[in-house]
Amino acid sequence: MSEAFVLRSETRRQQVADHLRREIVSGHRAPGSPLREVELSATLGVSRGPIREALRELEKEGLVDVRPYAATTVARVSIEALVEVYELRSALEKKAFELLWPDRDAAYHAEFRTRHDALVSAVATGDGRAIVAAELHFHAYPYERCGNGLILRTWEQMSQRMQLTFLLHSGMFAAHGSYAQAHVPYLNAALSGSLGTMLAEVDRHLGVGMALLRRNMSAAD
Repeated sequence: MSEAFVLRSETRRQQVADHLRREIVSGHRAPGSPLREVELSATLGVSRGPIREALRELEKEGLVDVRPYAATTVARVSIEALVEVYELRSALEKKAFELLWPDRDAAYHAEFRTRHDALVSAVATGDGRAIVAAELHFHAYPYERCGNGLILRTWEQMSQRMQLTFLLHSGMFAAHGSYAQAHVPYLNAALSGSLGTMLAEVDRHLGVGMALLRRNMSAAD
């Protein structure tokens, strides 16, 4: 069930946008499903103005398709759009590692291991939602650690699009027998003494992930 909507002190537009964003990326609102202003206004108890503004904000994030004279819908993520996300992600992830590399310490090593352990545990459950959450939490760490706020905010926006796609194809994680170990080379590179090894591993790792998603998205079409 969708979580209860409770008004807080932020603007109504932001509250509506945050609420709908959570529903979309959690899978409660499926890609292609309509987002009707009248229904949302009645359900959320706000006027249509903030609803319309919130939908425009989500459109800019790639989570909503707003078409003139047609129904506004939850976005469907195409292979082409996902390739663009991965190309940007590759550049940003390598930049994040370049920035954080001189400042790696014991806490960095411990946190990366902890997040990897959580990912392995999630894969063992076979729960697609848990795996997706753990996967994104693991990969968020270099962005959180790099000290560049713009890079982190870009990651947060990209990860919403990726979460939506991953949830649609979450079965591939449980079905992919070696997935529990797939992040070991990435972890080892992140803990190694060679930045060059890490940068090469980012390209390799994201390439493998992109190929896996391509196969699953093509099979689903």
